[in-house]
Amino acid sequence: MMRLKQNGAVTLLLVSILLIGVLIVSLGSFKTTFYQIKRAQNEVQARKDHWIAEGGLECGLSVMIENSSTAIPSDLLDSCSNKLSSLDKSSDNANILVSTVNRTSINKEILFSNDSGLGAIQAISALEIISEDIMDVDPELSETGSNGVYECVAVRFFDSVTHTKGTGGSLTTVSPPENAPSDFSGCKEAVTDLSESATITASGSNPSGAFKSDYVHDTNLNGFENYFGVRKTTDNINALKSNEYEVINLLETDSHGNTVHVDFDSNTNKYVGKECSTRINDAFSAGKTNVWVVGDCVVWHPAINIVDSAGTITPRSLVVENGIFANGNASVFDGAFYHLNDMSVFEDISGAENNTDLLADSWDKLPATMDYSSLVKENSTYIANASFFPKGGIFLDSIGGLSTIKGSMNLDYRGDYNPHDEPVEIQWKKGSWSDF
Repeated sequence: MMRLKQNGAVTLLLVSILLIGVLIVSLGSFKTTFYQIKRAQNEVQARKDHWIAEGGLECGLSVMIENSSTAIPSDLLDSCSNKLSSLDKSSDNANILVSTVNRTSINKEILFSNDSGLGAIQAISALEIISEDIMDVDPELSETGSNGVYECVAVRFFDSVTHTKGTGGSLTTVSPPENAPSDFSGCKEAVTDLSESATITASGSNPSGAFKSDYVHDTNLNGFENYFGVRKTTDNINALKSNEYEVINLLETDSHGNTVHVDFDSNTNKYVGKECSTRINDAFSAGKTNVWVVGDCVVWHPAINIVDSAGTITPRSLVVENGIFANGNASVFDGAFYHLNDMSVFEDISGAENNTDLLADSWDKLPATMDYSSLVKENSTYIANASFFPKGGIFLDSIGGLSTIKGSMNLDYRGDYNPHDEPVEIQWKKGSWSDF
């Protein structure tokens, strides 16, 4: 009996030793497995942190573009995901945006470049130029490279530009511009010197020997943003009128509830051609720098006469909204001009689609002494039949409309006359992070 008990103990001891060995081996392999699992989890978390941080950079860029920022704001974290622990500019470089999630931090450098020199005249409407004498456009330069290479854009257009030559007429872009910098060596490409009739259309065709590269066809032209520095929305238009402009409303409601124009003479069924220019002159003379006119603006007597003293530049803005603009007198305006039309306001809702009966009715009300019958077309919205060349540029925003400039012109364009900040192009600097 004693021998049997001893044999069982040895067997149990051997089995226990084997089990312990197997357990040790198993635990060793599990340790490696657990390490690999933990490493994989850390890698997944690291990639999650990386892409959340990358999303933070993109969010920050989007917020700046949406708000037309001119620098990296300090409150971006409030506008983006609250999962980010940090989204701010670098302390070493104010143009580097840093996004941090947990222990992961990535950054990109942002380029801020203004859009100056986009064009002395920017036209969403079709543009017709009738030169009865010399028409000169002196553009503001936009540097496009090193060694003094500049773009010299006279007109940036969305639809088309037509030049009709009168007796002795011509259309020329001044080169070199009068205020060219000392390193100016010439315009990037040829500029227009036109003494013939020609048309450049939305297709971008340039008749040989006619319009040159200083007339730029731009299918993405956003005159509103180029002028005001903000997006063209109803809210932004209302905010500008409420907060920044002296509003002159030429439309009133009579005792019968009908909308009437304050410049309209019911005896002659014509505009007098006085109220718009008189109120504009009075507002600017009273110290206002931004004036917004609502309704048809007919300038006859008196002319618009807002002039700076020699050697000074006073930024001013004149906007005419939802009405024709007709200038029949030699007007001077040291400021920037914007003509804004929602063409639907001229449609007769009882007529066919795109009916412009109400637009034609506005032109029919011009004073008899302003005979524009040969100039008015079905879609005419702007006619300057006498000198009116705002030094801060002419912006013609009537999509589907026609703007006509007739006579002579010496448009010495300077963007400094526009009180609104130039729009800023915001983009990542190539090579500042990973470019694919």
